[in-house]
Amino acid sequence: MPYQQDLRQQLTQIQDMGTSATGFAKQITDVKVQKKAEEEAKAIADAKAKADAAWQKKQAAALAESQKKQQRETIKQTKQIAELTRRNTELARKTALSQKTPAQSDSLGGLTGPSAGKAKGILGVAASLKGIPYKWGGNTPQSGLDCSGYTKLVFARNGITIPRTSREQRKATPNVPASQARPGDLVFFAKNGVVHHVGIYAGNGKMWNSPHTGSHVKLQSVWRSSGDVVSYGRVPQAQSKLKSKSVNAYGLAILSKMGNK
Repeated sequence: MPYQQDLRQQLTQIQDMGTSATGFAKQITDVKVQKKAEEEAKAIADAKAKADAAWQKKQAAALAESQKKQQRETIKQTKQIAELTRRNTELARKTALSQKTPAQSDSLGGLTGPSAGKAKGILGVAASLKGIPYKWGGNTPQSGLDCSGYTKLVFARNGITIPRTSREQRKATPNVPASQARPGDLVFFAKNGVVHHVGIYAGNGKMWNSPHTGSHVKLQSVWRSSGDVVSYGRVPQAQSKLKSKSVNAYGLAILSKMGNK
């Protein structure tokens, strides 16, 4: 009957509307869920970007502070080196003035002793290395100096070549009586006939030397440990090919390298 057919069509339409409404509601829900997920992902990304920016800013600040600190330390070391050079130069000048060395070389059994100029050059370089730490086997101001490494370097800076070890230096330098020792001579220390230490005589019972581990290059009295025999040796001046350099130039050239250690 027409009436029944219309009723069935209306019911079908109502069912279709219900189905469509449910699907539409589900679509709206899905959109909301996706949008929320996107918002959460964006919030996480923004937070990470913000954290990264803060970390980079902190690192840049730390680097800038480190560079400033290094610059301050470099300036400080430069000033210390300049002051140490000034003091050592003044000490070398006073030491040279206090020496009783005659203006010309004298001789000892045909062995020519250091002249005033040569002794001043030797003692000047010796003083310019003051404060450099002792290191067994050390040959340079950068690595440290042991006793014979120190004496060899001092004489090398004056154009004079001597052997490396204290024993070899003792063998290579003719003996000088203690009463006739002159500034610029070598001072040797031996125990049981074996040389174990060497320094540079500075006059008036003093010597420049690099004493032992834990110490540094310094001017001190000619000491004598129990059982030690002290002797003096004079480096033959024929080995010398001296170059004219000021004490301050030696000190600055050598000590300027100490700021990198």
